[in-house]
Amino acid sequence: MRSLNWICVLCLALNLVGGSPVFALSVWPTNLNLNPKSDRQTYLNFEAPLTEDLALEFEVFERRPGQGRAASVRAREEIISVKPPLLFLPKGESGRVQISWHGPPRLAQSQSFFVLAAQVSPKSDPNASPNSVQSEVTLLARVFIPLHVSASPYTAPDLRLTYSFRDETAFLINHGQMYARVRKYQLVGLSGSGDEVFKVGGSALARFLGTDAVLPGEELAFSTRTLRKETSNKPVDLALQTVEAVP
Repeated sequence: MRSLNWICVLCLALNLVGGSPVFALSVWPTNLNLNPKSDRQTYLNFEAPLTEDLALEFEVFERRPGQGRAASVRAREEIISVKPPLLFLPKGESGRVQISWHGPPRLAQSQSFFVLAAQVSPKSDPNASPNSVQSEVTLLARVFIPLHVSASPYTAPDLRLTYSFRDETAFLINHGQMYARVRKYQLVGLSGSGDEVFKVGGSALARFLGTDAVLPGEELAFSTRTLRKETSNKPVDLALQTVEAVP
């Protein structure tokens, strides 16, 4: 039995076509990591639900410092590739694709990507003959899987926090050359007497910030008001701490 840490069951409800059904897709691992010198390949595994066949199409997008997927651009295949680019999974069956780094073995700064897995289906043509091959496809749903290529030689991230008590606005800035994995950190709001007002970390912090990592040179701004929604206390200080137990 696969560990739940390596399985993400995604109930995708992104219906880009009217009447498209919601489906569940198992994906593991949910974060991909490559070393440009010693570990240049990895695999992404998929399992179709028991109720329907799945056809998946893959693309890779390079992430740029900015807000989420809006700041990403299509990656060049001579740098990074997914093979095969199309994967068909019968009901209940599993399969995998190989992601390969073709870039230089040394990187002064880590590079980050999204692997896009898009569920597609043939676009039906009522006038086509039963034996004809139809090249058009309809996009039904999609999911983005984070992929990071480490700086080589390795250098640690330098994630720093600034906080404005007046308007409860905080900034996370990565001054290092390595991406900072958000779930390895936690935010703690403290009252004037030193009591804990709130604490959020790990996967919950990643969901709150809407990203899995802060890229080199990236700045994320957020308000602490929603973090203290269960209390009326306003923190006078905000601390960023590492969560060493997270792999």
